[in-house]
Amino acid sequence: MKKHLPKLALSLVLGTLLNVAVTWGWAAATTFKSQAYAELHAPLGDSYHWWVIRWDQVGGTRIMSRCWQDSAPEPFTDGDPGQLLAGWGRIVPPDPHAPVIRSQIDEGWGFPARSFSCHIEVGATTTRRGILQVWPPDGPGRAGLYLPVAVIWPGLALNSLFYAVISMIALALVRDGRAALQRRADRRSAAVAQSPATAAGS
Repeated sequence: MKKHLPKLALSLVLGTLLNVAVTWGWAAATTFKSQAYAELHAPLGDSYHWWVIRWDQVGGTRIMSRCWQDSAPEPFTDGDPGQLLAGWGRIVPPDPHAPVIRSQIDEGWGFPARSFSCHIEVGATTTRRGILQVWPPDGPGRAGLYLPVAVIWPGLALNSLFYAVISMIALALVRDGRAALQRRADRRSAAVAQSPATAAGS
């Protein structure tokens, strides 16, 4: 068992690194524009409204929550917006008895589970959590390039194990492939070595 521990440790390290690479790759390359979404709206007291919209893709999820006080002219789908929130997220539902005007965005990234997240909240002030800004926005309404860095521990553990298994399989395939090529080369060398002897005997 001890002789396998270095290989297991290497596979776990490779799995963790591969998970980070895949997660950040999804986050950097994915856009939610023109993508299908789910949305739910709930009227609150004193003409307040709470609306949540959620986009889901293979490698990422974005959830936007908005609470405002005004009319609601759009044809929203009424229901419980809390159903669209994620267990890994940081969006705080408004207090129905004392709602506050606020917009919040949760993003979770990773495959097969979400393993990194980030959060933006816009109210009296703007706060950002779990965001590594690689380069700033190049214009109004743009986000620039940013990466999620807040760890979702259950997802990180699951994904690291998932990619560790893939790494072990890949390493085994490479090892077996090299061994097969070596055996083939040895057989060719043996055949070449025997050819002159066979020719001399004939």
